[in-house]
Amino acid sequence: MKSFAGPSSMRDDVAILSIALLPLWWIAGVDFIIYHLVALWLIYKAPIVLKPRDALHFSLLLLIFALTVSLIISVFGGDTDSFRMIAALNNVSIIGVGYVYYGHIRKRLDVDGNYVKLIWKAGFIIACMFIVVALSLSTTVMRGGAPEISVPTLFGLAVPKLPGLLGTYQRAYFVSADWFGGDNTPRLFIFAPFATGSAVVAAITGYMGYAHLQTKRAWARLLFLGLIFLAVALTLTRGAIAALVLGFAFLAFLRIGKLALLLLIVALPFLIVLSIAVLPSYFDQVLEMREGSSNLRLLIYRMSFEMVVDNNPLFGLGVKPREDSLGIPIGSHSTFLSVLVRGGFVSFFIAISAFVIVPLKRLLGFSVLRGVKKTYDQRIVAGTIMGGYISCLAFLILQDVDAYASIGVLIMVFLSVIMALSAPNARLRSYHV
Repeated sequence: MKSFAGPSSMRDDVAILSIALLPLWWIAGVDFIIYHLVALWLIYKAPIVLKPRDALHFSLLLLIFALTVSLIISVFGGDTDSFRMIAALNNVSIIGVGYVYYGHIRKRLDVDGNYVKLIWKAGFIIACMFIVVALSLSTTVMRGGAPEISVPTLFGLAVPKLPGLLGTYQRAYFVSADWFGGDNTPRLFIFAPFATGSAVVAAITGYMGYAHLQTKRAWARLLFLGLIFLAVALTLTRGAIAALVLGFAFLAFLRIGKLALLLLIVALPFLIVLSIAVLPSYFDQVLEMREGSSNLRLLIYRMSFEMVVDNNPLFGLGVKPREDSLGIPIGSHSTFLSVLVRGGFVSFFIAISAFVIVPLKRLLGFSVLRGVKKTYDQRIVAGTIMGGYISCLAFLILQDVDAYASIGVLIMVFLSVIMALSAPNARLRSYHV
């Protein structure tokens, strides 16, 4: 058995290095395979990463098992399209890769409190790259300029044009109109194959970068968070923007002084009146712009639920079937709905336990009760992991965590950090940033 103890640098830890190089894998078009290879390497070097470390890790293992059983039932019980079966296997494999990363990160954090510094640093690197690219494209997005800016990836240059999911890795999109719902408004598409993925990458790595900058001056941290907010806003992802606002509000609550809090309370009525007078027209414009997306998303949600209830409520359909009238499979655009369609209510409740009940129970005990009342370091940890979790949860509700390996790994790693740093026996004095 390999030992996890001892300090390490980023170049000595293949898991952290693979996360920090996310932009490189994106532009190369190989993120669909690179994280699978790293996961296999981690298992080879230390099989102990497969051992469940906590309730969330164990829930992920149950979810993989339940989805696999549902797929097997579907294959042997009916006429399952081979392409949909391969897609379902890919979805399960991505959760499996996340499970391995989770185990590696959690084990390292349990034995080395300083290991979290590498995670924060990796996130900071990605966030800085994201900000640079986002700022360079901000004028194009805000003015509604070119509807698409993209380049072929190395994978795209090396192989002929491919259909389906693999085809999305053959071009790297910087700006693109959202095909979902027929909207032609340009949005920021970087470091992920779609705008919502770009938003969650910026948000999660933004919180990591915030933790990394805790030794810097306050103005530097505020400037960094402001740039992260601008980057997320350029994706025009409503759920991600709302989640980021909530997370920033929690950070402010932890850090704000008594005088500033009193002034905020006094100013709150005036802010509400101003919001009522100014914001409705803006929100009307945004809702109108994204109306097609919202309508199609709700239609998919309704069809997905009805299809599961009518066919196999307990174990689901095994795969996400396609409808000719829709551009995406039934069960898409929500992790929980995707799990419901493929694995029925058995897998659905396991997913709710893994991604909602277990982390929320831990967070509410740590962030609110301990993070607010205790030391400066604990408030840093509380604000970072609570804010990041809000963004993770928003993504899980609105998108599929098991569709793209890079995003799945990033979220699983952050969940592992949450569970490690908020554990009752965590060596918090070692978690300096």
